[in-house]
Amino acid sequence: MKKYVAVVKHIDTTDDLYLILPDDLLEVMKWKEGTIVKWTDNKDGSWHLKKCDDFEGEYHDWTA
Repeated sequence: MKKYVAVVKHIDTTDDLYLILPDDLLEVMKWKEGTIVKWTDNKDGSWHLKKCDDFEGEYHDWTA
């Protein structure tokens, strides 16, 4: 299994955080820009991200 590291970016005006994921990871995961993912803390400094098909909650459109 290939592992990826992504840098967390910060938006100063809104204090929001986001990631830019590599294109090859998006292709392998069958994700595209705007895919909603669930974040699970692995409690070891890493996170597990999984596509969220049944999202309920607040959504931010970062592409707008």
